[in-house]
Parts: sequence; structure tokens; C-alpha cells
Amino acid sequence: MRRFLIITALFLILPALFAIGGAEYKTLLKEIDGKGFATDKLAILGKYVSIYDFTVAEAAAVIGRFSFSTDKLKALAMFSNSLSDLSNSHKLAEGFSFTSDKEKVLTVTAQWKAAAKNSPQVPDIVKSLAKQLSAPGFSKEKMALFKKTLLSLKDPLSAHDILTVMGSFDYSADKVDALAMLGRYAAGIFCADAASILKNIPFSADRLKVLGIVKDWVFDTQYILTLIGCFDFEEDIVAAWKILKTVKPVSLLFGIVKNSPAVFVIDFSGSMTVKFDTGGGSVTRLDYVLSELENAITNLPSTVNFNIIAFHTEVYAWYPLPQPATPENIKNAVKFAKSVGTEGGTAIYDALKWAYTQKPKAIYFLTDGIPTHGEKTAVKDILDDVRLWNISNPCPIFAIAFLKGNFAGDDKAASKDFLSRLAELTGGTLKVME
Repeated sequence: MRRFLIITALFLILPALFAIGGAEYKTLLKEIDGKGFATDKLAILGKYVSIYDFTVAEAAAVIGRFSFSTDKLKALAMFSNSLSDLSNSHKLAEGFSFTSDKEKVLTVTAQWKAAAKNSPQVPDIVKSLAKQLSAPGFSKEKMALFKKTLLSLKDPLSAHDILTVMGSFDYSADKVDALAMLGRYAAGIFCADAASILKNIPFSADRLKVLGIVKDWVFDTQYILTLIGCFDFEEDIVAAWKILKTVKPVSLLFGIVKNSPAVFVIDFSGSMTVKFDTGGGSVTRLDYVLSELENAITNLPSTVNFNIIAFHTEVYAWYPLPQPATPENIKNAVKFAKSVGTEGGTAIYDALKWAYTQKPKAIYFLTDGIPTHGEKTAVKDILDDVRLWNISNPCPIFAIAFLKGNFAGDDKAASKDFLSRLAELTGGTLKVME
């Protein structure tokens, strides 16, 4: 019996590395067909997607085993890291009857493709950290090394990066402490990623602590309750449900916004009209950004004050000073953002200068370009002034290089270089969407 439990535990924590074979696939279908309740079927599916990769056709057949569209969508979410060919994942929409459900599938699979495209190989700094943490040593020393390394990070950590680092800690309690330190360094994850992280925590009490941490990192929050399947005992399932029931959506672009005041500085230059393929159709850079901005501010904690600064050749602010995240203010802020038209170039210096007058604790700065207009356009001059502003008002700049699609005047390398230096200078991070 003990041997069986050990094998089962290993089965649950191994990453999805192997293509599911014919025999294993048939066993999965048989097990799912043998269960009457969707929750039981999802629990079985969770075990298989944590270790096997599936073709789109195989995934479609599994999803088809569920009767109701809500359960089918939950099953779909579990394949985010387990499809061997994401390029055809949009075809999963064919298994849904209603147009609204098809649109949800196309949105989700487009996010998968975007995440896969923008997920780099494990950065050297993460590889080095994992190697050092794997060496023999005391927990206290390892945690000190981990904390020191976090301070030197320039880019957010992906789910794969997080799992790589977690695997280097020997004890469950150390994994929990490490995750608690991540905070703003986490790039945001999908439910399937959260499940993988939870399954790396062997003890239920620690797993509940981790759930309380990673719940705020999840993008596809419509599937958040599937994480209950990571718990076995009734009391843990109830506790997990209480943790998850209040979760709000997280913006794919802006992540978790908690610092107050928070100022969103958004590029409305002419190049933001460029269209790109989402996998379910095409949208402009600006339309995509506005959708994510609305998502971010709609779900701000009530304790956060915020403002929006829009810039192209000119600079505009929604309000003179940051305002509380009340329903009425959020509604008016969204209306303002949608009313700003695209025009001309990028007055980056002027926009940042205005942002610092707000006495912010966090600046979310999104652009697809480099400085072309405004009081100053030389990168060195801008960085020099930001350095001075940041002395009197320390504030991390969470820079976002939104480079999807192609514009004739794009200089993507220069944009990434500038934003990387801006983030590093202020203790922020850089997220590249390309």
C-alpha cells in the first residue's frame, strides 16, 4: 500500500513531459466515462495532464466526454500546458455548440499561444540560482541567497521559472516561504500552472498556504475553482473553496496591482493602430491594451488609488491626482481611456515627468516605441532625470514593451533596450509582449 502511495505521489508532481500513449489514453477515457460527476472527471483529467502531453484531437475527445459547456470549459483550461501543438489549439472551439462558448475557447487558446510565444527559455540567472540552491546547505542560507537574487531580477518569473526554482528547495516550508517572497516578481500564471505549483507541495497545510499566494497570480480566473481538485481531504477542499471564492481576475499585461497610488502610463501613438493576429481574429495593439487596462482597473482593490496618463505627441491625464478605485471612478476612467484617440509620436519623457508628479508607489508604463517627441528625446537624458525623480519619490516602473504585429517604423530592439534600462533603474521589471 505504501509503495502505491509513493508511486501516486510521484505521478502527481512530475511535469508534463511525455506524449500520452495509446494504452494510457484509452485508460484515461475509460476512467472518465466511469465517473458520473464532472468534478470526479476533472480530478482524473488533472492527474493525466500533469504528466502527459496531448494532441488537439485527443484533447477534443476528452473534452467531449463532459456534458455541460461550463464543465467542458473547465476541462479545456486543464490543457494549457499539455498540448503538443498549440498552433492548432483554436480548433478545440469546434467541440462547442454555442457561439459564446466558441468565443471563450478562442480567447483562451489565443492566450495560450501568446504565453508560449513570449515564454523564453529559463533565464541564466534562474538556472544559476537553481543550481546553487540544489547544493547541500542550510535552509537559512538558501533563503538568504534566494532573497538576494530576487533583488537583481530584471524580468518577471514565468511559471516554468518558478517551478524550476521550487524544485531546488528540499523542504515544503522553504517552498512556501520562497513563493511568499515572489510577489511582484511573478509574471502571472494560468490555472494549470497554479495546479503544477500546488502539486509540488507535499503537505496539505502548506499547500493551502501556497494557494493563498498563487490565487492572485492567475489570469484565467473563470477556471479558478478547478484548483480545488488539488486537494484530497474534505476539510482541505472546504478551506480551498473559501480561499478561492473571492478571487478577482488578473490582467495579462499589468498583473497584480496592489501598490497605491498606481499610475498607468499608456502609449496612444499612431503605431498602436497596428493589427496582429490573436489566433481567433485580429485586433489593434491599442484595442488589446485597452481591454487589459479595463480588466486591471476594474479589479483594483478598493484600497488602491489610481490614475491614467495617456500620451502620444501630447500628454493627457484622466484626473489631476490619483483617485480611489470606486465603481464610479473606474467607470469614468475606462470611458476616458476609450475616448483618447491615436496620434503622432511618443512623448515618453513628458508622460513620465507627469507620472512622477502623482507621487506614485508604482508606475505601469506601456509603449510600443522609443522617445520621439516631447521636452527630451535622448534616452540618456530621460534616464538621468528618472534617476533623480526616483530619489525623491522611490517608485518601481513596471515596463511593458507591447510589440505584437509589425509597424513600418518599429525599432523593437531599441524599445526593449530602453524599457529594460528604465525598469532596472527603478527596481521594476520588464514584460515583453511580442
